[in-house]
Amino acid sequence: MSEASFPRSVRWSLAVAGGLLGFDVVWLVVGLGHVWEHPVLGWVPLPVGALLAGTACLRVVRDAAVDDTARRFWRHLMVACGLFTAGIVANTVDAVGGAAPSQRVGPVSLAFYLGYSGW
Repeated sequence: MSEASFPRSVRWSLAVAGGLLGFDVVWLVVGLGHVWEHPVLGWVPLPVGALLAGTACLRVVRDAAVDDTARRFWRHLMVACGLFTAGIVANTVDAVGGAAPSQRVGPVSLAFYLGYSGW
């Protein structure tokens, strides 16, 4: 399938996802020997990636050519992506919002994570 056959919004989403992947790889490799002054920057790609997944699900839900049962599945997955995104943001606040970075998962993060797991 040639690149021209993808809609512009899909090409844009793939470009953003590729950029996020590249950023994460560089962040990880450099971070192996370096302590980041602003660790919150390493969390930025996570909710953006989850939002990209949610928008991909939304595209399928809006496609009239897709069977109703399949659209229901993608609609549920879209809601799960939204809950996952909220959980990531809450977890980011838990991890880097205090005086020192923490591994603690707070109750709000846990509620969102359990919400998308059970959805």
